[in-house]
Amino acid sequence: MSIILEQLVNGISIGMVYALIALGYTMVYGILRIIHFSHGEVFMVGGFVGWLVITGLLALPGSPLPGLVIVLAALGLAMIVCGGLGCGIERFAYRPLRNARSMGVIISGLEVSLLLQTAAILVFGARFKLVETGRVIPNTWAVSIGSLTIPFVRVLIVIVALGLMVTLEYFVHRTRWGKATRATAQDLEAAAFMGVDVDRVVLLVYGLGSALAGVGGVLVALLFTQIDFAFGFFIGIKAFTSAVIGGIGNIRGALLGGLVLGVVESVATGFISPTYKDVITFVLLAGVLLFRPEGLLGRALRVREAVATTVPDVRPCAWVAAVLAPPAAFRALLARIDGRVGLAVGIVVVLLLPQLVERPYFVRVAASIGLAVVLTASLNVVAGWAGLLSLGHVGFYAIGAYVYAFLASPHFGVHLPFLAAMGCSGLVGRGIRPHARRGELAPQRRLSRDGHARLRRDRAEPPDQPRPAREPDRGLERDPKPRHAVGGRCGRAGAG
Repeated sequence: MSIILEQLVNGISIGMVYALIALGYTMVYGILRIIHFSHGEVFMVGGFVGWLVITGLLALPGSPLPGLVIVLAALGLAMIVCGGLGCGIERFAYRPLRNARSMGVIISGLEVSLLLQTAAILVFGARFKLVETGRVIPNTWAVSIGSLTIPFVRVLIVIVALGLMVTLEYFVHRTRWGKATRATAQDLEAAAFMGVDVDRVVLLVYGLGSALAGVGGVLVALLFTQIDFAFGFFIGIKAFTSAVIGGIGNIRGALLGGLVLGVVESVATGFISPTYKDVITFVLLAGVLLFRPEGLLGRALRVREAVATTVPDVRPCAWVAAVLAPPAAFRALLARIDGRVGLAVGIVVVLLLPQLVERPYFVRVAASIGLAVVLTASLNVVAGWAGLLSLGHVGFYAIGAYVYAFLASPHFGVHLPFLAAMGCSGLVGRGIRPHARRGELAPQRRLSRDGHARLRRDRAEPPDQPRPAREPDRGLERDPKPRHAVGGRCGRAGAG
């Protein structure tokens, strides 16, 4: 029994950290309907800020400060630094692309993520940094409940996380800026027309979410006693999973999703195997998405909410236009060239490169470029033709590699030729592709069929023949309420 209680305590403590970080995802999505992909790296920056503060204050000559004072200083400075970083990311990486396609916003977020990771490697190095948790929170500090002993660091995590969440709940529902935030989440365009400064609200949301992520970084550094440049990516993925499970766009859903994910991970680690911890986590995510796509506390978006996510007349800055002008001119030049000519030249270069270049390094670089081109083309087909962004698309790349290795290797007794093994790999990837649920793409398919039928009818009619008046299109308003939810919203009047 004590083991079960211990695992529950461990799950609640790490789940609180997941919930803190998930709040950043859910607040940004609740207003702009975009995913803040660099949020995990903001969490990583918070961990490094906490490490700097703790290490620096412990290195002061003389009697050191009390441990809790050092922890509070690390938490406060991490909130300030990460809040400012989040505001900067919104101002320079996301705001210029607010009216752009979602793919551009996603790429911008990923680039910021890579930039922060590279900066962390250059400044702090690639090795782990040890956090001296035992000197600020001694191991002898613990809370005993019967036969259960809870380390004080886990109690501190729960107290800090709950305090910040209660404060955020009060801010959202009881303050003037919180009301402006809820109004912007309900309808961004209508809020702008009613006088709400949408830019400041969005900036505030990014700052608050990033500040909470900074606190989470310090708490995780204290809990695991080490940090590095990559730990924000993995924790960020878990926090995003928590937001989706609870209902992305719902503040209370982020708390519930974090607790559920933390407890499931802890129980899986203690009673099954740490090896299968992540597998069980994402099986849980898949189950939630199958049976309740909007999350545990989320709800489906109405059509108006799904499209009212931009403010009119938001134009990129002058320096952004200046930077994008040369690539635009280059694309215009390439557009004049027949695509078939460019494809033929590319194929000839790829085939002749191994014969013309004798250095193996250049051949390896060319092979890497070819792989990147193939992956990009496949992802572009899915995103451009189906209108879906497949974030797990690279998984099919791994599946094809494993299938080819099994079929082409002589160690397994198969040893098929190259072309045969490659074709079988493609067939396996084709066979396990994710299937869209019935009705999910029905509106797009119906509109596509209607458009093609109208185009054929227009071509068949003589140009001088009068055409009957047509009923005006109403987009998706003819369709019933969609069965599949996009996600919840970041609070509305009377809801969390």
